[in-house]
Formats: sequence, C-alpha cells, structure tokens
Amino acid sequence: MVQNLYVVHTNLTDLQDGNVTLPYFPNLTTVRLYSNGIRVVNQGLITENPSIQSLFLHTNRLTDVPINALELLTNLRYLDLSGNKITIIKAFTFRWNTFLEKLYLQNNDIQKIEQHALSGLLNLNILGLRNNSMNAFPFDEVRYLPKLNNIYFSRNNVTVLTGKKEVSSTPVQLFDLNQNYLRSFDDYILRIFPSIQVLFVNYNQISHIGPLVIGYKSYNLTVLQISHNTLNEIPVSLLQRLPNLTLLSLKSNRIKIIPQAAFKQNHRLRRIGLSHNQIHFTHEASLKGLHSLEVLNLVYNDLRRLPSGLFDYVDHDFAFFIDGNNFTCDCDTHFLKRWFKKTRFFFGDVNCLIPGSGNYTSLISFEFDMICLEATSIGIFTTDVTMTTTVSLRKNNLHFSLKTAAVSVMIAIALFVIIVIKCVLNRKSTPGA
Repeated sequence: MVQNLYVVHTNLTDLQDGNVTLPYFPNLTTVRLYSNGIRVVNQGLITENPSIQSLFLHTNRLTDVPINALELLTNLRYLDLSGNKITIIKAFTFRWNTFLEKLYLQNNDIQKIEQHALSGLLNLNILGLRNNSMNAFPFDEVRYLPKLNNIYFSRNNVTVLTGKKEVSSTPVQLFDLNQNYLRSFDDYILRIFPSIQVLFVNYNQISHIGPLVIGYKSYNLTVLQISHNTLNEIPVSLLQRLPNLTLLSLKSNRIKIIPQAAFKQNHRLRRIGLSHNQIHFTHEASLKGLHSLEVLNLVYNDLRRLPSGLFDYVDHDFAFFIDGNNFTCDCDTHFLKRWFKKTRFFFGDVNCLIPGSGNYTSLISFEFDMICLEATSIGIFTTDVTMTTTVSLRKNNLHFSLKTAAVSVMIAIALFVIIVIKCVLNRKSTPGA
C-alpha cells in the first residue's frame, strides 16, 4: 500500500508542464514533488487521489498558487509552496482547505495578499511568509484565523506596521518580524494578538517602542528580542507591563545607561542580553526585582566601573559576563573580583587597566589587596576615610593641648610652693625675727 510518493530532483518536461496524472492510490496521504522545475500543477495530477493530506511543492517554478488543484484536496493538512516565484495570493485561494494546519510560502516574491485570500483556513496553525517582498503585514487577513499560533514574517520590506488596533480572537503566540525595516513600535499595534508569548523584532531600525504595544493587558509575553536596532534606552515602561517575561535581548543597540529598578516588575526574567551597546552607567539598584535572574550579559560596552552595591538586590548566584569593557584595576573594582571568586558560574576572563601603566591584566589575578591596603593606611582610599583620618588628627591635637596645659599649671603651683617655703625658712633664720 502506497502512503508516501516521492518524485524529486527530476527534469521531466511533462511533469513540469502539468501533463502528468497520478494513478489511484487508495492510501496515499503524502506527495513530495519538490525540486522538479514544475511550472504548472493541473487537477489531473491529483484527481484520482483527493485523500492527500501533505503536499510538498517547494523549490519549483510556480508563479501562482495552484488553486484548481487545491480545490480537490479538501483533506489537506500540510502545504509547502516555498521557494517558487509566486508574486500574489489571490482572493479565496484556500477556501476549500478548511483542514489545512501548516502553510509555507517563504522564499517567493509575494508582494500582495488580496482581501479574503486566507478565508476558509479555519484550522491553520502555522503561516510562513519569510523572505518575500511585502511592504505591509496583512493584519486584516490573519485576524479572522481562529487557530493561528505562529507567524513567520521575517525578511520582508515592512517599514511601518499599520492595521486595525482592536483586540481580536486570533490566538497568535509567536510573531517573527526579524530583518524588516521597522522604525518604531507604536502603542496598540499588536493589540490584535492578546495571547502573544514570543516576539522577535531583531535586525530592524527601531528607535522607539511604546509602553502599550500589546495594549494594557500584555501579561502573556515571555520572550522579547529587540536586538540589532537603534534604541537609545531600555524600554522600562513596556517592561513594567510584562511580569511573565523570561528572556530579554536588547543587544547591539545604542543604550547608554541601566536606570534604577529597570526590571522591578520582571520577577521571572531569567536571561538579559545587553551586550554591544554603549552602556557607561549602571545604577546601584538597577537589578532590583530580578528574583529569577540566571544570566546577565554586558559584554562590550563602555563600563569603567560598577557600583559596589549592584548585587545587593539579587540574593542568589547568576552568570555575569562583562568582558570587553574598560574597567580600571582600582579599589572600586575590587568587589567584582570577590564576587567572581565566589560565583559557581563560568563567567569568562575580565581585563582591567593597571593604573599608570597603560597595560591591561586579568581582573581575577590582579592583587587588589596591596593597593587598597596601602591606600587605606595613608588615608586616601575614599573621601570617607580621609574625613575620618582628619577628625582623628584633630582629636589628637586637642588631647595634646589639654595635656600640655595641665602640666604647665602643675609646674607653676610647684614653683609657687617652693618660693613660699623658701621665704618662710629665710624669716626664721633672720635674728630678732
């Protein structure tokens, strides 16, 4: 019994021109016809086998979706048309394919999806539209797909997301917008996907993200990746609305500071990627609220030092990557060495600049105790130490002055007593006295 039919990597002219008819196979469910140079798929190809559930037509030369053939495949669950030369998805293309669950259209040259093109796809779960030439995302078409979970829309030409901002019942959980040309993410633009859990917008040109991108109720998002964009700051207002976030990637942006309590509502956040930014300042309370933190990556920024109380708000161990910065080997950096030595995670080597030498060395191997002990002994470690030393010297001077005054008074009294005694003795020794 034939269940799977493979005819791949051929150069059959009749197959390419749609002149082949498959014989009847009562149990045929899967047909693979990829990489054959097929230009036309006529009804005759599958007329005798309407029970087909999976059809692989990728990497051919189709310029249109074979609507006539699809009309016969009412049991179709899986359709792969990627890697062809399709330029448009016409209205009602899939109206007979109500059981279709996975539709792959990536690597074509699709420029437009007409109105009602996706009508009838009541069970569609995955929609693949990567690497096409679309200038707009078809919000109005996907909003009526009741079981759509994953949308792959990377490597298109979208600069602005436009569409209706009403909440829909579309249960989209993953939305991939990587490698487009988006410049901003405005409020409510993703309100259409209230159940979204994973959002990828890497490799765009985003400089602004509104705090209400997903609306007021954005509690489901667990993964947010906005790396390789042009953000100047951490989108704190948005993060405050994402209490279930577990992974955040903001690497390769233009972020300069990590502000106070930037992640205070993200108690479940485990991994934070902030590498390859321009961060030069981190607030002492910037890690407040990160009760589940496992990895913090600050590699290749402009950090020269970190506040000594940085770890006070994280009461557990985590992996901390900070190599590729501009740390100086001084007493303000000593706490990092102590922290790294007690961590159980691998952290990579960190270099710091030896003061006055112009040379770098390993922060872990540098002997901080010598310079910090020496600095303390001469009263120049910190302003507080200097002030303490100064007060101590003033107390000593005061004590010395009082002691000197007391000795002087005692000497004067003794001299006075001696003079008096001497006078009395002289009077007694004088005749007739």
